[in-house]
Amino acid sequence: MLRIDEVINSEAFSDRCDVVVIGGGIVGVSTAYELARRGISVTLIEKGIIGGEQSGRNWGWVRHQNRDLYELPLAMHSLKRWGELSSELGDDIGFRKSGILYGTEQEADVERWKAWLAQAREVGFRSDILSARELEARVPTSKARWVGGLWSATDGRAEPSKAAPAIARGAQKSGARVLQNCAARGLDMSGGRVSGVWTERGRIAADSVVLTGGAWSALFASTTASICQPLTW
Repeated sequence: MLRIDEVINSEAFSDRCDVVVIGGGIVGVSTAYELARRGISVTLIEKGIIGGEQSGRNWGWVRHQNRDLYELPLAMHSLKRWGELSSELGDDIGFRKSGILYGTEQEADVERWKAWLAQAREVGFRSDILSARELEARVPTSKARWVGGLWSATDGRAEPSKAAPAIARGAQKSGARVLQNCAARGLDMSGGRVSGVWTERGRIAADSVVLTGGAWSALFASTTASICQPLTW
């Protein structure tokens, strides 16, 4: 059974902060961390444990390769941050820049990669198209009939069981509160604007709320939609 690194709950339940972040996966903990390190008062609430769902049970790829070209600049910035985080947090997130290799038996894939790479180079990304022989040399035990590959030496992976918990602990060190086993029940609205979140432990007043609930976001949003309709004049 996969063991997720532990995060100790923040002791105090505060009924007021600048931002409430709903959801303790990799997006939620990263949001809380980046806000807290800028001096913004943040409370992160999670219905289970930090990294306990998809963020702790994936391959952990951190990649530029084959990204949509519109999101490639953000992916490049993201990978730079991943490379800084372990030393910044003083905690191992398991990030290794080990490279990512794609292989294919379809000529159409190689042509698609070439077209993508030509555009990716315009925003500063570099990767290598591999011939069938070059790919076979990298994967000598494979029985596939490779026609080519795509290799990015700058991509890598982080360890899912470590990454989200380590970033959550970093958020706490920067002043954020992290409350696990504390589900969000709905938004509190005042004058047509979000003014807080109702949780299992009570109301938290906040100027802003960030929903990072992953697969649960649609369910939460649908239960609060009736109170979040835009005003009509």
